[in-house]
Amino acid sequence: MVAGFKKLDGVPAAYISDIKVISSVDRIVVSSWDGSLSLFEVVTGKLLVKLVHKWPLTCCTVSRDGRVWAGSVQGELLEADWESERLVTNEQDAIAFDLGVSGLCSVDDYLVAGSWDGRLVVVDYLHWKVVQDWKFKEKIFHVCGSTEWIVCSLSGGKVKIVELPSWKIKDTDSGLKYQCRSCALIPNGRGFVQGSIDGRVSVEFFDAETSKFAFRCHRMNLEDVQLVFPVTALAFQPDSLNLYTGGADGKIVSWNLVTRKKQEELPKLDDSIVKLCCTDEYLVIGTSDDSFRTCATPQDIELHDSAIYIKYL
Repeated sequence: MVAGFKKLDGVPAAYISDIKVISSVDRIVVSSWDGSLSLFEVVTGKLLVKLVHKWPLTCCTVSRDGRVWAGSVQGELLEADWESERLVTNEQDAIAFDLGVSGLCSVDDYLVAGSWDGRLVVVDYLHWKVVQDWKFKEKIFHVCGSTEWIVCSLSGGKVKIVELPSWKIKDTDSGLKYQCRSCALIPNGRGFVQGSIDGRVSVEFFDAETSKFAFRCHRMNLEDVQLVFPVTALAFQPDSLNLYTGGADGKIVSWNLVTRKKQEELPKLDDSIVKLCCTDEYLVIGTSDDSFRTCATPQDIELHDSAIYIKYL
């Protein structure tokens, strides 16, 4: 056990695809590639409920009324029914994608779902009605949203920005040269951040007059070479410009976007930081062994079990 971190019990061994916090009740929702959607209690660190789907789950989100949703690799949108302990689809009008759901977020009374097939759908989940439906040429890698903006990170360094409530879309190029692995909205509503596979974070603004910038992180300097690790997770402290970055090097670093300087580096964990969530009181950290990504040829690899930690701030 790493000093200062509380480890949760009953975490899925398989790769963690997403983590969300239900702040009102201090609970954590975790989706995994083993098809499970798990609900944990923060105070005790114990598993409360575990739902299992027949297909891997790729993402999850919590709506403002506390309902929990998940996306699957088969392109399904599923709602968690904790009482009956099952994941359900809407039988009246099932919204399925051609490929897996790559990103999912909740905005007001809407679910916003993106897919690797390039489709972005906004659903009124109270009436299960499609409000907006776009089809892009590029794959959608990540989706994040607020009451004012929806940001989609796509392949080819493209970004789609949707302004609410007009649903007007703006196309822009990412401030990153290489593929995006993570994204998050800046809490003040001015812009968003993205992390890439080449150890960089770009800070970009909705106001075209404000210059975007990028900084390097998650690198290791050796005598003759510099090792670069992907920035795999991003999370802001609520209502602040303090950004946590998590990398494939197992490190978590805190940055101040006002001063553009590093503030703190937390103790290194054994595996890649795949997801980060932050509240006013604690940081939730998901780790998984992604060494299979760097194998030159297919082979059987014994991977470490995934883990979730809580770091009180």
